[in-house]
Amino acid sequence: MKTYNYADTLQLDLYSIPSNDMVLKPTVVLMHGGGFTAGQRNGGDEKGLSTYLATKGFNVASINYRLSRKGIGFLERGNLLAAIAQLL
Repeated sequence: MKTYNYADTLQLDLYSIPSNDMVLKPTVVLMHGGGFTAGQRNGGDEKGLSTYLATKGFNVASINYRLSRKGIGFLERGNLLAAIAQLL
């Protein structure tokens, strides 16, 4: 697992099993739960799922995003797009 910074102070953890193959692997972008008011990319459930998927051949980017104090229930689109841009 390696941590990258993106969009100022946000971070993503990239899980991948090293391989000598030159084969591209599918990538899963994991956004934590918490009703947009709580949670983090490296919680126990997120780590477990990310590690499991990596052992099955996926790259997994577990991301943080800006939380809302009001819990209005939408993800700031820019955070997700910035995380994906970091992966490219």
